[in-house]
Amino acid sequence: MKTKLLIAFLLLTWTGFAQKRQTYQYSDEVLVKYQLEIHPVQSPKGWVLLLPGFGETPESVLKESDIPVIAAQNGLLVIIPFLNASPPSFYIDELSQKALESIINKTSERLKLHKTPFFLGGFSLGGSGAIRLAKRLVEHNSPIPKAIFGIDPPLDFARFYQSIERTIWLSQSAIASEEAKYLVERLKTEFEGTPENNPQKYQDLSCFSYQSKDLNQLDWLKKIPLRLYTEIAIEWQMQERNRDLYDINAIDCVAMINTLKILGATQSELIVTKDQGWRRQQKMRNPHSWSICEPRALVKWLLKWTL
Repeated sequence: MKTKLLIAFLLLTWTGFAQKRQTYQYSDEVLVKYQLEIHPVQSPKGWVLLLPGFGETPESVLKESDIPVIAAQNGLLVIIPFLNASPPSFYIDELSQKALESIINKTSERLKLHKTPFFLGGFSLGGSGAIRLAKRLVEHNSPIPKAIFGIDPPLDFARFYQSIERTIWLSQSAIASEEAKYLVERLKTEFEGTPENNPQKYQDLSCFSYQSKDLNQLDWLKKIPLRLYTEIAIEWQMQERNRDLYDINAIDCVAMINTLKILGATQSELIVTKDQGWRRQQKMRNPHSWSICEPRALVKWLLKWTL
């Protein structure tokens, strides 16, 4: 018993000393309220801007995923911002993108990270926002991320809109139907209409457009390592949400990585998991979850690009 207690104490002590958390409040930003920072004990080997999913807070990210803590324990500084938008930010709009770019610049200046390798990632719409932000940074010749990751992000918003409309039409799941009704109205607002009456806006704000004939749409990304995670779980989707392949983000992730590989992007990866999707706080199965990304494997992949 004494041995077990000693081991438990040592593990807790090691965890406490391996990372520290603090909150940084913004007073000069309209949209950014604060960011949660998970610091390694030593000078960071790299740093990650990690975007929460739609409607999530930095604190809820810590409850759903061990990515921030394990990253810090392995020498990576993790920054999780909270955008104080109402309704919650989709991350891809111009105002949100400007705010995120400002976070990068101000954090880099405040913590003297100019020469420290930088990474971008996020879950769901946070993953979409991370990829959009990476493109913006490339275009602005700002700090360019060494690598990017997205956990089941929607990438083609025209496809996303059409699948939501279909869900409203066909779904017998009350959960899926109510969520769809809200999202379709938000998309009409964000994209100033539907894909039929404003197709260019949908192409411009999407990370990837399956309908686009421009094979150069992903040229900017060919030399930046990208890892996308998805869990198809089609039987669960059909039984629990009345969804098919057209209705899940996996179809975007597969198409985007396949296109990048056709274009010669050898550092682009697709990770398809099985039975890993669970919501911790709700204690329920859901393939669209942070849990499909195994933290240690992700951190090992990120550290590879710090060398």
